[in-house]
Amino acid sequence: MAKETKVEKLFNKYLTKMSSLLTSEDARELLNGLSTGNNQYMRIDRIESSAFDSSWIDEIEGVIFDLGDIVANPRQNTKTVSSLVPVELARKTNSESIRHLASHTQFIKDVTEGGDVIPSKILNIGNDDDIHTYENRFIATFIRKLVLFVEKRYEYVSQFAPLKDEEVLMIKNHSVINDSEIEIETKVKVKTKKEDGSDVRASAFLERIKSIRNYILYFYSSNFMKQLKTDRDVRNPILQTNIIRKNLKYHHCYEVYRFIEKYDSLGVNYKVDEHYSEFNQQELAELNYALLVNLLTVKAKHMSDVHKTNTKTYKPKILLSSDDESFIYGPLLSGPIQFVRVDDDYKEYMESKISKDLPPYPTNREKEYYKEEFENKKAIKTEIEQTEKLSKRKAKEADKYNKLFQEFVKERQEEEARIFKKIDEAVKELEEQRLNLIRQELVKKAQEEHPVEQPKKEVEETPAEEPVQEAPKAEENEQEFEEGASYIIETPKGYYKGVASYTDDKKKARVYTDLKKLRRLVKRQHGTAIKV
Repeated sequence: MAKETKVEKLFNKYLTKMSSLLTSEDARELLNGLSTGNNQYMRIDRIESSAFDSSWIDEIEGVIFDLGDIVANPRQNTKTVSSLVPVELARKTNSESIRHLASHTQFIKDVTEGGDVIPSKILNIGNDDDIHTYENRFIATFIRKLVLFVEKRYEYVSQFAPLKDEEVLMIKNHSVINDSEIEIETKVKVKTKKEDGSDVRASAFLERIKSIRNYILYFYSSNFMKQLKTDRDVRNPILQTNIIRKNLKYHHCYEVYRFIEKYDSLGVNYKVDEHYSEFNQQELAELNYALLVNLLTVKAKHMSDVHKTNTKTYKPKILLSSDDESFIYGPLLSGPIQFVRVDDDYKEYMESKISKDLPPYPTNREKEYYKEEFENKKAIKTEIEQTEKLSKRKAKEADKYNKLFQEFVKERQEEEARIFKKIDEAVKELEEQRLNLIRQELVKKAQEEHPVEQPKKEVEETPAEEPVQEAPKAEENEQEFEEGASYIIETPKGYYKGVASYTDDKKKARVYTDLKKLRRLVKRQHGTAIKV
């Protein structure tokens, strides 16, 4: 028989104390009320284990030294560089310098009697090393990919490498005792460090990652990378140049580059075994002791020293919205009515009611234990989705209404513009008629005051002029008006607008909606009515 641990001894003492406590009838009554309530029990033992894949570390460790040699002594191309310098500073010339001087005679300083040419400037020919080759750009791209590749794995392994076993005990109770509604929820989680040597293996694996990480960061900050920092990365597929194919160091880097392009694993696998315990009657009774202790802790201990008190008075208000007015003045509904809020504050409130401790991927036992919480979450999510759909529908209807309203305003403006245009044209026509009458009166008066004598023969041959017709008086020209038509009335006092079907105040015009009043105005003011 295994020796009892300290925790087991303490637990046995605790059971003894609880047994003595339950000799009281009051204690048994409370325990019975808690035991017969709606209780949920769950215990989970999680055992973690890991398996490391060191193949990617072996590949990178093998290429470190070849990569270091390339960074320290990269292959370079020699290119010819020409520059125009004073002849005293020229270090090397060739036939290209002579051709340049022959085509640029302004740099000839003097020509001697013997035919020697003395230039003032000449094209200097030099050699320069070019590090910006395709192979070196490939190495720079390879280093950048290595930094990203190693950093991601180092960050993950350093965070999750330590393994721990978990023991979780969760108890929920909802019961009614002496007309008091009681809710108790207890969660105990114990994490224990593993003692099977897994920490040693994880530490060794992490140390190897740290070592190659230091090398790669050194390469990344080297002078080689600084010279190529403005060069673009090479793209797949990598060209098989002679150097990449035949140079052993460059070819080794190419092989590792292909390996990390295909390797998409983190290099470590974690295995978690979850064991769910089934409780017998004795164990359930012992768990109910914990519920009784929690209840006694709350009911028996009163707050002796109040550190802080927060008091809030809530005064709910009812705010009517446009939707409420639509309901009040809208048609009667035969079915049940449910008012739904769609504002963002209500949405945030509903989301805050979702329990944050729910597991994202629950097992069947966890679903059973958190049954009420998951049902509440589902109902809240459904309501939020419905409010979002309603918000979208309202926004769509609002856009449609705004579009129709803008079209109506545009049509109304165009109609008013057409009416004003007709009125302006009628006013101009009346003004022109009035001016013609004035001109005829002036001509008639001028002929009467200064008659022109003409020979009889001419008078006999000239037909007599027709007398100028005066504007008919209102009594002699009784006009008929058409119902619903618009008229412009010209009178000595101004212009009036008469409409037989509606009233308008545009341009301060007097409007008569009665045909009898319209006829009376024309007759009294000696005016003329023109239909618009």
